[in-house]
Amino acid sequence: MFCWEQLFAVRFESMSPAGLNPWYVTGLVEGEGTFTYSRSASHLALYFAVKLVRADDALLLALQAFFGGAGTIYRVRPRRPTPRAGFTKAATYYRVCRRNDLRRIVEHFDQYPLCGAKADSFRIWRLMVLLKLEFPKTCRERLEMLAAKLSAASPRNAVWSAEDADAGPYRLELREFLGSLEDSVFGPPGKVIRD
Repeated sequence: MFCWEQLFAVRFESMSPAGLNPWYVTGLVEGEGTFTYSRSASHLALYFAVKLVRADDALLLALQAFFGGAGTIYRVRPRRPTPRAGFTKAATYYRVCRRNDLRRIVEHFDQYPLCGAKADSFRIWRLMVLLKLEFPKTCRERLEMLAAKLSAASPRNAVWSAEDADAGPYRLELREFLGSLEDSVFGPPGKVIRD
């Protein structure tokens, strides 16, 4: 007999003390997080951040607890559109920037790796964090070189072109999708599979 409770049962041994599944955290960060840096005249500061709409405040508090209380949570005020930017909704921003706290972030993503477009950015950012942890007075030139690579690796900084043939809404016809699925399972049409 089919049991809905079994289908939706949560395996508590895979949960953190904060109640978040580590793979859920990885997926959340893949979609909403950033591995980045900021510059001042003499300093390059690394940080990890996640920004969500204000309705998800509890989720960011759980994320902070997941990382052992590391980092700070800020409120972001809504802003009206300007000539250079659109409307900004009220949001909440979780940011981790202390070196030893960044070590926790690196350890998590080493154990539960990213699989999407953000994985390349993380690998470069991770190297920057490890350099700063192991060699606090590391060469500024080396960090600047990695910072340039990190900026180039970000999907947000990809060059946009009006001539891009793949630009615009992506539509895959259901019939086309089901046909490719059928081909991958049963082989191309007309081909007889024998054991």
